[in-house]
Amino acid sequence: MKSAILSVPCVILFSASLLRAEIDADGNGYGDVWEMIHQASSLLPEDDTDNDGFSNLCESVAGTDPFNPASNLEAVAEGLDPDFAVSW
Repeated sequence: MKSAILSVPCVILFSASLLRAEIDADGNGYGDVWEMIHQASSLLPEDDTDNDGFSNLCESVAGTDPFNPASNLEAVAEGLDPDFAVSW
């Protein structure tokens, strides 16, 4: 059985975030709940605090920890057909 890890670009994550309702009282681009959980209100959206290759804004959209480089969004597909494709 084959498996693959599919990376999800920040652009796609950001586009998906436009479709969901989220409160951002201070207008910094982070959802208030994520901001409180990770105590991230002082982080700049364009920075990559944990140096994992995803900006803090991407981390907030994905719901991952901006201080933990092992915390990232992954989609794992098993049993891939040779013609497997992801599209939307």
